[in-house]
Amino acid sequence: MEQTIRYGSREITVSVPRGRLVRRLEPAFPPATNSAAEILAGALKQPLGSKTLTDIARGKKSAAILIPGKARLAGTREYVPALVGELQKAGVPDDGITVFLADGTHEQHLESDLAALLGEGLVSRLRCVGHDCRKDEEVI
Repeated sequence: MEQTIRYGSREITVSVPRGRLVRRLEPAFPPATNSAAEILAGALKQPLGSKTLTDIARGKKSAAILIPGKARLAGTREYVPALVGELQKAGVPDDGITVFLADGTHEQHLESDLAALLGEGLVSRLRCVGHDCRKDEEVI
């Protein structure tokens, strides 16, 4: 039996021997009461047990944002612009913001991958750094 599954940003087809019980398990999500953008905006405006990101970043010259690699779907295209907006409200300039891509042992990112993860606008404005765990000089 052939089964197509999502793997990172693409789909792969795997062959499963007959006689094996195979089924796709999907998470049971409760119905959303707000959109992802509304939830994110609320969390940035009123974080639990912390000052706002804008308050924390005020007066700082630089900031780092760590995002997962392309093998994981995490909504980076939605939340990174919101984080950058909060940092800019605090006075952190674009040239002071670095996005680190947590590639780990996964395939390294291409320029087109960055645009898919962050959007063309942010890729052209921010410094984006991939991590290659196979290079000793990049392991801290």
